[in-house]
Amino acid sequence: MATVNVVAIDQRTSTRLLSLKPAKIRPKVIRRVVTLPGSSRMRRPELEPTPLGDSSEHKRIEIFDGPLSARSSIFVVIFALLGLFFRIKWLRIKGEGSPTRTGKELRAVFERLGGFWMKVGQLMSLRRDVLQPEVCDQLAQLQHRAIGFSPEVAMRIVERELGAPIDDIFSEFDSLPFAAASLSQVHAARLRKGNKDVVVKVLRPGVREKFARDMNSLRFLAKFFGQLPSFRRMRIPDALRELEEIMKEETDYRYEISNMQQMRQRMRGHKVYIPYVYRKLSTSNIVVMERITGVLMSDYIRIREESPGQVEHWLEVNNIKPKKVGSRLLISFMRQLFENNLFHADLHPGNIILLRDSRVALIDLGSVGSLDHEFLTLYRGLQRALAMNDYSKAADLQLRLCSQLPSRNLSEMRSELIRCLRLWSAKTKIAHLPFHERSVNNGAAEVSRILYRYGAQQTWEFLKIARTLSTLDGSLSHLHRDLNYIEILRKYFGQASQRAVFEAMRPSSLARAFGGLVATIEEYHLMLGPTLRSSAFNFEATVSKVSRVFATIVKVVSLALAIALAAAIYRFAVFHPEHRYTIVDTIVDDMPDLERGWWAVLIVGGAVALFAAARIVWHLVQPEAYRRGRG
Repeated sequence: MATVNVVAIDQRTSTRLLSLKPAKIRPKVIRRVVTLPGSSRMRRPELEPTPLGDSSEHKRIEIFDGPLSARSSIFVVIFALLGLFFRIKWLRIKGEGSPTRTGKELRAVFERLGGFWMKVGQLMSLRRDVLQPEVCDQLAQLQHRAIGFSPEVAMRIVERELGAPIDDIFSEFDSLPFAAASLSQVHAARLRKGNKDVVVKVLRPGVREKFARDMNSLRFLAKFFGQLPSFRRMRIPDALRELEEIMKEETDYRYEISNMQQMRQRMRGHKVYIPYVYRKLSTSNIVVMERITGVLMSDYIRIREESPGQVEHWLEVNNIKPKKVGSRLLISFMRQLFENNLFHADLHPGNIILLRDSRVALIDLGSVGSLDHEFLTLYRGLQRALAMNDYSKAADLQLRLCSQLPSRNLSEMRSELIRCLRLWSAKTKIAHLPFHERSVNNGAAEVSRILYRYGAQQTWEFLKIARTLSTLDGSLSHLHRDLNYIEILRKYFGQASQRAVFEAMRPSSLARAFGGLVATIEEYHLMLGPTLRSSAFNFEATVSKVSRVFATIVKVVSLALAIALAAAIYRFAVFHPEHRYTIVDTIVDDMPDLERGWWAVLIVGGAVALFAAARIVWHLVQPEAYRRGRG
């Protein structure tokens, strides 16, 4: 049986690990070197840049073997939040309190509680309309500590999921992780078949059960905090549903596998690389994917601050133009959102890899978003209005995107939104203005504060897009400090229109459009047909009621006409003025004194009118089908 190589920093460590039984492989802290021996490369070797200093893959990964279940029980969370409350109060008493300090304390609490609560903090960072900007800035910096779990456990999970020993699948497998987070850790490996370098992402054992317990704890806390006025506008039930959806997708790798395949197919032409996933070797607990050889954006930012001259030389050698990379990232996100309706929702610097010739790769596709069609149409219209400097239309669409609007001061809020959008658009045109003042994140934050002040509530879909753009700003601020968002919007919509025209001219597109038209007509028929039939029945019933009412009125008129006709006949033929024996004679005596010829005319006319009224009543009270048959 072949031996799987274990790569470590030196020969002594490697020999010691190979000599131990699997049950005894439990290193505490080991400095990692993850370059596997040999010359295997990624599937697109022409995109591989030269190395840039010490990458994140050389950092220390701590191995933690303790149970996860006891780290954030409901009592631990409550005591942590109470401690935070009293610390903030004490800082204010001492005069040292500030929004930034509050944000740092809150961030420290979430980092101490771990994985699930980090996600809670990241969601809270989106609510710039409710929380102070400084607090949101601190929560947005939440990062998972690089703590791995036992290599023996990881290898056992891989073998269980693959249904075979590791050395049957991999010629090289690094049992120690080179990256780790609260949900998973990543191992370097090489496939036997094809001799390709891959990474194996392994879900941390017990994480689903732990998150289920943490979710129950959060629901308990939400019932309390949800009653506070300052928290009601955060739409906590919606936030819980959003968080539950995020955790379901990120703890089941089948979602990430599907996302990678779809994104890889749909992003052809973006000049953005998506790793190839080996679906037959991937399950809900592990993902085997192509290993991208490049430089993480987070490493680029760190090394640029430490050694700018080294970075400039590296950029020149690899033909990388930072401004071009920044524009490409932003335009690619717009294409993902507006054309594919499938976008990478977590574009922080740790998920972006720089490649040669200003190309980039996106990794960690566990968090991928898509939007409701109506919402996406409105949001696209909002962005197009901004590109055309139509701030009134942009403000109207912004209000349409709100889940709830105030009943008062709507026109004042709209006017303030227009002024805000016009001011932010003007800032994007000012050269050398600090990036944070001209960024999309700053503009969105100002809009959110206006909406909150007037009582309008934003949807979590809108906040999800805002979060993605906010995390992307972390890279754009180091790639393209003078980036003009409005100009990028105009460039994108111009290119999108050209693509739409070329796409529409294809025979397959015409056939698809015609088929869509037929399907739409059929759908409208299915939806409106029952409604129209029901309306027809209701109309028929309404007409029948009107007919009965009108028939009753005609009957009353006919009765009065019959009485008048009888009186006229009596007056013409029987009445004698000399004899008044009855009450009828007394009443008839009051009738006008006409010639006998005129009385004959009145009697004949009254008879005709009475006959016509009788026919009208008969037609009104007969069933419609009977009347049609007679006709």
